[in-house]
Amino acid sequence: MYKLNKIRGHVKMQEFQELKLTRFLAEENALAVPNPTRVKDIERALRRVQENIKMWNDKLAAFENALPRTPSRPAINSGPTNPLIG
Repeated sequence: MYKLNKIRGHVKMQEFQELKLTRFLAEENALAVPNPTRVKDIERALRRVQENIKMWNDKLAAFENALPRTPSRPAINSGPTNPLIG
């Protein structure tokens, strides 16, 4: 459960970063003369953040869809003569 919450936290941080970068890009494009170098930097950072979001969501899906591990030996033995917990 800890890993799932940690991954969800990473996704939320990346989504917040994506929101900030889209606002920065909109601000820069709204200027009369946008700085092309800054626009390229923001677009590159935005692309990287979007790829990270996709990566973390894929990891989250892999954890959520994984089959539960089977125990190495049965925890409860059946039969009247066997102890309850083995």
